[in-house]
Amino acid sequence: MNKTERLMAIILALKDKEKITAKELSSIFEVDIRTIYRDMDALGQMNIPITSNTGADGGYTLLDHYFIPPIMFNREEIFALLLAKKAIGIIDIPGYNAHCNSAFLKLESLISGEFKKDLENIYERIVLDINSKESSLKSYNIFDSLEKALKENFKVKVFFHIDITIQGKSYEVIHPYGILFENSTWYIVGFSESNNSDILLRIDSIKDICVLNDTFILPKNFSMQDYYSTCCFKNATKNPKSVSIKLKVCKDLYSEIKDFAFIKYGNVVEGNDCFYVTVKTSNIDTYISLAFKFFKGIEIIEPLWVREKFKEQLVILNKTYEL
Repeated sequence: MNKTERLMAIILALKDKEKITAKELSSIFEVDIRTIYRDMDALGQMNIPITSNTGADGGYTLLDHYFIPPIMFNREEIFALLLAKKAIGIIDIPGYNAHCNSAFLKLESLISGEFKKDLENIYERIVLDINSKESSLKSYNIFDSLEKALKENFKVKVFFHIDITIQGKSYEVIHPYGILFENSTWYIVGFSESNNSDILLRIDSIKDICVLNDTFILPKNFSMQDYYSTCCFKNATKNPKSVSIKLKVCKDLYSEIKDFAFIKYGNVVEGNDCFYVTVKTSNIDTYISLAFKFFKGIEIIEPLWVREKFKEQLVILNKTYEL
């Protein structure tokens, strides 16, 4: 949010409340108090009729006669958008809270007194049971970088926190297809170059991110909505053609791939030196390829016919390379 946008949003915040403090404005727009003081000086120079009172009951007040040109919304549209505000407040989009607060202040400035009371009464009687929690993301530039990457199909290089690696590496080059919020957690849906496979990567595992100049080609007809509703990993249990596969995964490898799409939705049982992961899939070849790629760390246990299919592929491989 630039300064001009913030100044307009401050006017709307003052119009919405009888009195508001610099500390409250600082929290709403995610800037320090000194920035708010400079903003108030700027508004004063623009002859915006704002009064300032000091002391315990102090704060800023906008004189009642100040007029802001209206935007045309009907009652139903306003109520629908205010419900969205309640949902957004629960989900928490890191780095975008100030923009959301500014947008809703603009909306609330359009509501008359009686209509506002009616809406507030209904609003307080609606509970959205969204499984969420406060975001653990500290670096808000991650979402800004992903926005740029998604717009132009740029590859991104992500650097993991010190205790996280993928195949021994502390970074990864990803083709970001989209962003997913599920069960209180933000993910990048994309393609991992080092693993040559789709990836579902927790954004809170990322320490830093760099947008590369290299672009990638989005899979033909890719749709995030289709991915979420029909991907073979998440919703395979609903597919009558799905097959249950049991994998034996060594513990070191499991810690690196547990958030990948092909593992994440499985049922996991810990063994002495491994994890047994049971997944459902309509794409058997994905797991056969997986067993080849991670042959030292993944073994197909069941069903036997899938093990046999893996062996057949292994025989072909041996003949090809005359082993």
